[in-house]
Amino acid sequence: MEGEGQGGEGRRANSGRAGAKASLLGGGDGDGDDGEEIANTYYVVSDEFSRRAAGSLKMQTWSDSENSNDQEDSSESSDDEADMRLQLLQPGDTMKELESLDYDTIDNMIHNLKFTSRTKKERVNSKQKEIVLQWILFFLIGISTAFRLMAWKFSTLVDCKPHPFPRTCTDKDLIIDTPVATGSGIPEIKCYLNGIKIPGVTDLKTMVAKVIGVLFSVSGGMFVGKEGPMIHSGAIIGAGITQGKSSKISCIDTNFALFRNDRAKRDFVSGGAAAGVAAAFGAPLGGVLFSLEEGSSFWNQSLTWRTLFCSMSSTFMLNVLASGIELGKWGELEAPSLVNFGKFNENGNVWSVVDLGVFIIMGVVGGLAGALFNRINHRISSFRMKQVRSKGQKMAEAILINIVATIIVFIFTLTLGECKDLTEHDRMEDFAKNARSFFCEEGQYNDMATLAFNPQEIAIKMLFHLDGKFALVTLTSYFMLYFLVACWTYGVAIPSGLFVPCLVTGASFGRLSGALFQDVFPGYTHTALGTYALIGAAAFLGGVV
Repeated sequence: MEGEGQGGEGRRANSGRAGAKASLLGGGDGDGDDGEEIANTYYVVSDEFSRRAAGSLKMQTWSDSENSNDQEDSSESSDDEADMRLQLLQPGDTMKELESLDYDTIDNMIHNLKFTSRTKKERVNSKQKEIVLQWILFFLIGISTAFRLMAWKFSTLVDCKPHPFPRTCTDKDLIIDTPVATGSGIPEIKCYLNGIKIPGVTDLKTMVAKVIGVLFSVSGGMFVGKEGPMIHSGAIIGAGITQGKSSKISCIDTNFALFRNDRAKRDFVSGGAAAGVAAAFGAPLGGVLFSLEEGSSFWNQSLTWRTLFCSMSSTFMLNVLASGIELGKWGELEAPSLVNFGKFNENGNVWSVVDLGVFIIMGVVGGLAGALFNRINHRISSFRMKQVRSKGQKMAEAILINIVATIIVFIFTLTLGECKDLTEHDRMEDFAKNARSFFCEEGQYNDMATLAFNPQEIAIKMLFHLDGKFALVTLTSYFMLYFLVACWTYGVAIPSGLFVPCLVTGASFGRLSGALFQDVFPGYTHTALGTYALIGAAAFLGGVV
């Protein structure tokens, strides 16, 4: 009987995941030898799991016991072993590192027994309590995201921004010891919301590395954005604030375990990601639509309202804090978002029907340019994955990109920049404080220095609203510089976003297109050049995203 039990146990192990779990639970007699045998068990995972998305996970248990080499088990697995390369996991590794997230509704005997043992009134009260707690937690996620973004924006690291020369605050911005914190984090959050488990994607350590890394990267003058990492950080706040414990910090552990399951955690991550979008761009509805359309595959009507409430809370709190800290107007709502590109309807000459044909052509060219950007970045990323593998190589690549970009910007500013006169409108609109003279006379600005030696958001506002003209050679060189360097930078081992660099690239392309159009038709000056910059930014961003 003991041999039959062990043989049955072996057959269950070879049949798939259920068999492996059955062997772990001790399907035999339960004596001490079985426990020792389970402790010495290794999991063997087929390479088919990593190479084929639809491949099934095949496992085989090996033990030191002689009975585990049963002839029947060996004959069943010999054909599979001949066609696969096997990778051994170390003892102590668990199946939770390999399984997907479980978003199914809990339905088992213990849960049903606990549910039916309560009266109807107790069940209703428990459900109402859960709903109220969900709304409170979504509100806390929203305001926590706003506070975190404000601390991010008004950090003392802002003093390291490139002015008047691009420079790096410190090379520590290039050292990232958390691989999952690199990049924008949006693809990882999309994976999480769709049931794919990526270790560490919602850990506190990841958020700390993301925040510190992007602070140094942006303030150090690299061609990256911070909006993507904002969204990732909001999702981490949503995942962490609702669990009542930390897997990395043992002292953070409470008895609040109501939402410690994958299904509930997924909903809070959706709310956190929406709050990040809403706070970054001042768009609560945009945050909801991002989580609904771009992120999650699991959604319901009640989650829509809670996510909207979370996004509104984040936008409102950020507006209050930014108005008070940045503008000194406490109690007024004057700063709706971290990114503000100004208004386009002040002069009444935004666009006309004649411009529609130009806009269509710009849309086509911008889409093709975005596709080319993705193609080049894909080639660079493939090369990077094969050749740039060690930490030292990754750090050296980031340093090289920063040095090359700084040298090129400085050379372009010295050789290609032209001195332009500030108009009265520019002085009235306070653009003069952001204009860079760079060896020009008083009342003039260097067009290349004004774009290159300002933060990216200021450069976009200049392209959108500055009345003074930029030289064609300046716009062409700036567009090519941002296109190539941003393409090279995205994917390097630093926290980085792509949204704002795409806007800068597209805005310079649009302003260049408008300047060329008005040079070909000198009498047509009805439409402001900033309108073409706006259309170009939207076209290029649409082509990339």
